[in-house]
Amino acid sequence: MHNVTPKRPKTPRVARLELPPGLFEAAFDRLQQRDVLLRLALCVVAATIMWAITGAGKRPFPYRLGDTPMRNIVVRYPFSKEDKTKTDQLKEVAKSQARCVYINNEDVLTNLREELKNKVVALTQPPIDNKTRTLWQEFYAAPPAAKPPESAPAAAKSKDAAPQESHNVAAPNQSASLAGAPLPFVLVSTSAESAATPAPPADGAASDAPTADQTAADKPTASDAAGSNNASAPESAAPTQAATPAANDSPPPAEAGPSPDTPTTDKTTTDAAPNETPPEPKTTDPKTTDPKTTEVQPAPPPPPPKTAAELALDEFRAALSSDEKINEFKTVVDGLFAPLIKHGLIDALPPRHDGNQLQIRVLDSRRGTSVFDISEVLIGEVMPTVKQEFTVKVAPKFVSDICFEWLRKKLQDTNTLTLDAELTKQSKDADADAVQTVMIGFQQGMPLAPAGEPIDRDRMELLRLEFNSPDAQPSWFDRLTRTAAIGGMFVALFTLCGFYITFREPRLISSLAKFSMLLSMVTLT
Repeated sequence: MHNVTPKRPKTPRVARLELPPGLFEAAFDRLQQRDVLLRLALCVVAATIMWAITGAGKRPFPYRLGDTPMRNIVVRYPFSKEDKTKTDQLKEVAKSQARCVYINNEDVLTNLREELKNKVVALTQPPIDNKTRTLWQEFYAAPPAAKPPESAPAAAKSKDAAPQESHNVAAPNQSASLAGAPLPFVLVSTSAESAATPAPPADGAASDAPTADQTAADKPTASDAAGSNNASAPESAAPTQAATPAANDSPPPAEAGPSPDTPTTDKTTTDAAPNETPPEPKTTDPKTTDPKTTEVQPAPPPPPPKTAAELALDEFRAALSSDEKINEFKTVVDGLFAPLIKHGLIDALPPRHDGNQLQIRVLDSRRGTSVFDISEVLIGEVMPTVKQEFTVKVAPKFVSDICFEWLRKKLQDTNTLTLDAELTKQSKDADADAVQTVMIGFQQGMPLAPAGEPIDRDRMELLRLEFNSPDAQPSWFDRLTRTAAIGGMFVALFTLCGFYITFREPRLISSLAKFSMLLSMVTLT
């Protein structure tokens, strides 16, 4: 028991000795250093940039311009190509049919509407003065007077000369032969008694006027009267028309004889009964006539007749004589002008109008656009509709015709629409961009590039369209697989290069500036 050697404890120096770290342990210890982590981060950034530049896992395009394929290249994935020729044609058609943009000046028709209402109200207000008559001339147009024929002045002159000639025929030296004939004024007498009254004797024989008994005895018969008329016929040179103006005027003097050609004189004489005693003839001799009993006071002259314009003005004022009718007229005018103000008016399309010939786009004062038919803005096509509206809604028709004619004259040269070239160009471009692209379809199996011929630009375009078609795109699994493969390639590349630099050129790693420059040159390459 006493011969066993006792166990010795380790000395403190030996206890402090440790084995060197292994490979992995040493690497792990170095990864915890800040300078090492910084250099690794720079390597990851450089690898990511290279991965993105090289396609980020996308499959490469297998063809190059000028390559000669050994076999025919056909369509494997259906695709379509734009037909630029037909698309450009459709865009030009769209531009030619684009609606031109016009700016509407609404103030012109608004002022015209208020002018019409104000002037109509002014015409209906009393009294009628020169200002009212002048204003009425704007509305009322007198009908043109009928042009007399060329022979009318000569005929009128002959009629004016006929009464003078008839008076010259009945000269004083013939009063004796015409004393027994009736005067011309008996033709228009209103009583039978005055129609049968014989003419008084000539001057100088008034004192020898016959009494009632002598009148009955000396009364001429029908045959005597006829003979007297026939005897005096060659002595009279006045035409038959001379008796007519004399009947309408005051009775002629006693010396004037009747017209020998008047047939009614014989009829009046023959109609009297043979046994009837005519009344005592009236004498017009101023020497024997009592002025107190025969003188008649002249009537005051009648007022001059109203002209056609004055009569039309009276009718117009009578049609709008009350406030109710005026307010109704204003309401109708506002309703008629509302669509005109909204779309505007123009007498004809300008030469610069090279767009749609059926519709236009109108820009109002609020910068809002509306589409209207051209027939709605042309004055020549709008006026019949406006006239019909006036006729239907404005009563009576006389007032509607007057107001429409005034409005038609005002709108003859009125243009409230102005073509805007810049906005029209924008409208054409917008319509052209809205045209759908015409596509040419390529189905599976159609030839793209024949074998033995170099690939030109047109065929290269078709090959790229097929390559980029949706059906030709790889699935997500294929993309992930390719991405992992490319990423692994960069990891392997950086690992091999890192080990080489670490053991062969440690100075490149120890200097951060030199290491950063090396990674930048590799990435750019």
